[in-house]
Amino acid sequence: MGFQIKQYVSFFLMYILFINLLLSSDYVNRQEPVKLQYSFSGNYRLTERSDWSQYINGRYIGLTSREVRGFLHPDGSDIDGIPYSGNFYILQQTKRNNVNSAHGIDGIQPASFIISQDGSIEYKTISYYPQLRNFPVFPEEKVTSGKRWQAVAERVVDPKNNRQYTVLEIPVEYEFVGEETYNGQQVYRIKAKYATRFNIYNPPVVFDPELKNATGTHDVSILVSAETGAVIMILDRLDETFIYKNGETIRYRGSTTLFTEIPVQIESKELYERAVVVAGNINPQNKIPVGKPEESGSVPKESDFFSDTVQSGVNRDTLITDAAAIAGSTEMQQNNRQPAFEVENTDKGVRLSVRNLQFIADSAQLLPGGEDRLDAVAEVLKTVPDGMFLIEGHTASVGRPDGEQELSVERAQSVLDELVKRGLKVDQFIIAGYGGTRPVADNKTENGRAINRRVEITILE
Repeated sequence: MGFQIKQYVSFFLMYILFINLLLSSDYVNRQEPVKLQYSFSGNYRLTERSDWSQYINGRYIGLTSREVRGFLHPDGSDIDGIPYSGNFYILQQTKRNNVNSAHGIDGIQPASFIISQDGSIEYKTISYYPQLRNFPVFPEEKVTSGKRWQAVAERVVDPKNNRQYTVLEIPVEYEFVGEETYNGQQVYRIKAKYATRFNIYNPPVVFDPELKNATGTHDVSILVSAETGAVIMILDRLDETFIYKNGETIRYRGSTTLFTEIPVQIESKELYERAVVVAGNINPQNKIPVGKPEESGSVPKESDFFSDTVQSGVNRDTLITDAAAIAGSTEMQQNNRQPAFEVENTDKGVRLSVRNLQFIADSAQLLPGGEDRLDAVAEVLKTVPDGMFLIEGHTASVGRPDGEQELSVERAQSVLDELVKRGLKVDQFIIAGYGGTRPVADNKTENGRAINRRVEITILE
């Protein structure tokens, strides 16, 4: 009898504990209807990474990896949603001495689109990145765990990786799972399923004319911010096969991951001014110049130029002129110094252009003498600790375009190696080389060719 009483008491206590769990705020919150809505309006980075096993005509070829990085920022306002513009960098993993180094660029593609409150995207210009878009799309009504809905998304495929794109419309079924914590923030988890479908009798608007058919399945996990509805991460597990008119088949099995990062906001005007000061070596410290040199020609005091705050409402073009005046100030003239690099404002971000770096002829090996300029570049880049940097190499044009292009990539890599030695991380960099195709001076003169031999480092926004 005593044993049975103990069982009843134990059962009763477990029952009370179970009821308390049911009534806990965490569980109730997950069961309360929530409205999924996109409201994020800041800068963000989007990384799309694919890791697939590849089969051609049924034969296993090996693992293939692709990566795309997008740098996107709000672009004005629109009654239909939040306009964004930016650039997507299609990357290829480069190696040096069989060791992974920086990501080389296989292409750059601009994008301009509007994100609506339901997450759908309207593209202003033709763009093939990101390759999964209008995904996820949120329903109009509130949802609870287990709620399902359907919407149409788009997927861009390029099975041969030869820029023969096909844009597929894909009906998607979504299911709301609930709320959870991911990396310290509250997120909603959503599951989705869709199929790869294509045939020549009902082709999409954009398609590879050599592609005959495509089939496949996708199981997707999605995390979106509970606060803004912005996508935090998408994991797409796939198995799909593409069939060409010549009978060739290409199959991919694996996963594609998309994730976003919200970078620390870069104050462009502050960064620009700081870079100009470091380039001129006036006083390379983390204080911000907010005025111009005095007209008298005397060297101004630091207090005349620097403040711990930045003036608001300053037109960026005016700021550029002001900052350039600082670089050309009396101190620079008295010491007959050239700035360590030129600071330029571009649509991609603030760019540091290091002109006439000295390399061994037809080589990527740097000659002694440019250490102070690379020190100055590293000093600026370190003020953006989570930044991403694009290094672009350029050569003079002397009639050997293939060799010049390869050399420009190698020289960009050499500069990257030097910056890593100065404390920066290799995975912060993307590199590209353009040979002599983008001159900024006349290649007919030695002085012009020297100016064209340059490396440009852009702090991507």
